[in-house]
Amino acid sequence: MLLGDPGAAREAVVQALSETAEIRRDPGLDTRFWLSTPHGEAQVNIGTKDPIESIHFEFELGSVPLMEAVAEVTLAFAEQLDMRVEDVQWGHEVTRQNLPDLKRHWLEQEIPQTSAASTSRHPWWRRLF
Repeated sequence: MLLGDPGAAREAVVQALSETAEIRRDPGLDTRFWLSTPHGEAQVNIGTKDPIESIHFEFELGSVPLMEAVAEVTLAFAEQLDMRVEDVQWGHEVTRQNLPDLKRHWLEQEIPQTSAASTSRHPWWRRLF
């Protein structure tokens, strides 16, 4: 999961999400959006507070192309709102400069392999408990 820390006003975050071509609003929940990539989807959760405390970009681990695609869109989105991005499992800030280090971290993990066509809407770490 990538965690964005904007501290931005809710209206600005929702507007930026709505204007990002790869992101669509979840029809059933106003705090959830979906990021679509050619490699699969990621869930984007913004919470209910104003200003937004954090944005969670949650995706299935195990597909490096999906993880890279989500990271690229997340970093572009972060630039719009001047926010910081962190990978929760890696425990470091994610920047364009250290994206290769994050990819190495992903490749070194023993994560159950999945495909973009996975039927589960829950990340693997949530299914462990």
